[in-house]
Formats: sequence, structure tokens, C-alpha cells
Amino acid sequence: MRRFLVGSVFLVMMSCSKQYAEDEVPAYLYIENFTLETNYLKQGTNSSNISDVWVFVNDQTIGVFELPATIPILTEGNQKLSLLAGIKKNGISNNRDDYFFYAPHEINQNFVRRSVDTLRPVITYSEAADFVWQEDFEDLTFRFDTSAASGVKLERTALATERYEGKASGQIKLNSSNNYFEARSAEKLKLNGGGLPVYLEMDYRCNQAFEIVLWGYLPNAVVNEVQVVVVNSSTERYGSNYNKIYVDLAPAIGYLNQSTDFRIAIVASYDNTNTEGLIFIDNLKIVQ
Repeated sequence: MRRFLVGSVFLVMMSCSKQYAEDEVPAYLYIENFTLETNYLKQGTNSSNISDVWVFVNDQTIGVFELPATIPILTEGNQKLSLLAGIKKNGISNNRDDYFFYAPHEINQNFVRRSVDTLRPVITYSEAADFVWQEDFEDLTFRFDTSAASGVKLERTALATERYEGKASGQIKLNSSNNYFEARSAEKLKLNGGGLPVYLEMDYRCNQAFEIVLWGYLPNAVVNEVQVVVVNSSTERYGSNYNKIYVDLAPAIGYLNQSTDFRIAIVASYDNTNTEGLIFIDNLKIVQ
């Protein structure tokens, strides 16, 4: 009788151990990247720079994974899967967040342990995204004004070796004689305060640094400004390719919290380590 009991306990323990081990075997998702779809007339370009995926199963956080990623999921069967597109705020690798203005990719996913499912998530802007201001350099006139202090004009380049996409991109050329550039949005902008998300998106290519600056206008016509971010040379990392940056404007708006109107500005001083300073920009849009 005793031997029978011991044997029974041993079999139960073996069964529990096997079940526990099986429960620890994951299903896998492989995600290489996201594809952004836009209504060009209203939302502009579909260019994106999505660095991460934020994964949720049944609204429970699984984790944040740098793309491309193979993601273990410790569940099985048909479950709600939510994928959020993640970005590097201001282009900084240690400052990551899911991008508020991209709608999540949500599906029902059948998870099978030990199997790898490849997903190609397609996303759009959220319905709440408000495109306050855009400039894509497709027209001959710009929504930028070059300031009187600027010795350099913002120009339009249609050269295939210089433009990003479409008909043209914007270009800024600096040298020892023409060594300062400053241009701001032609119109004053109404931007959300109170810590609400506001971003400037921009595709760019440059062999020297330039600044993104926010100007705030007070009711008494006084203008204050704050540097939002310094965009460093992209050539070492990206060569002749453009990069996309998501610039978080909310902290600067908070600093200028007495302002009623705003202008976004680009400022650059010639870097004499180059014979010619070159800055190319395209697809600027402020989203809130």
C-alpha cells in the first residue's frame, strides 16, 4: 500500500512538472517593421521612423522591443493583440515612447506554442491627430519666412541626388561668407498647452548641426524663444540618406506657457569643419 501511494505521488509530481514546463513554452511573433498609410492631402507623407514595438495581449503589457524583433508570448489560443509603434523622442536612443498620434494595430491572434508567426502591421494616424502646419516643398512658395538676420535663404532643390521624395525638398547652404540661417513658419500657430502631446515631424539630411527653436508670442507683442533640440550631422550614421525625427514640442510650449501664439523656427550657424554646410529638410508637419 505504501509503495502504491509513493508511486502515485511520484506520478502526480511528474504530471505537474510536465504541465508547468509546457506552460512556460512560448509562442513567438516576428515583427520586422510597421507600414504607415496616410491620406496625403490631409496628413502628408507616409514616411516614418518607427524604432520599437509596444506589445499588449488582452490589454496586458508584454514589453517593448526594438525592431526587428522576435517576441515570446506565454499564452496560447485566440487572444486580443495590440501593437503600438514606438519612436525615439528627439532622436535620442534612451528617450523612447509609443507615438501618441499613430493608431494601434489591433487584431485577434491565434497563439500556438513553439510556432513563430510573422506579422506586418499596417497603421494610420489616429482620428484625433490634428495637422496644424505642414511644409513638403512641393509648391514653389513656402510656408517659411527667412528672417532679416539670415544671410542665407531657404531654397528648393529638385535634384534627384538631393531631394527626399516628390518634386523637391528644402535646402540650406552655409559657408564662411554666408554663415547664418534663420527661418520661421510664415503664420503664427495655435498649439496645445497643458502638457498635451505636440510633435514636429521632419525628414532631414545634413553634414552639420542645426537647431529647432520655438518662438512664443505674448499678448503685448513680446516674443520669447526656447531651443527645442539640436539636430546633429546625419552623414556619419546615414550617409546620403535622409533620417526622420520626431521633435517633442510639449516641454517648450510649457516653458512658454504665457504665449498665445507660436512659430517654429530653424536656425543654423556655419560649421567651419566643412567647406560648405548642407542641410536638407522635407515633410515638416506639426501634429497635436
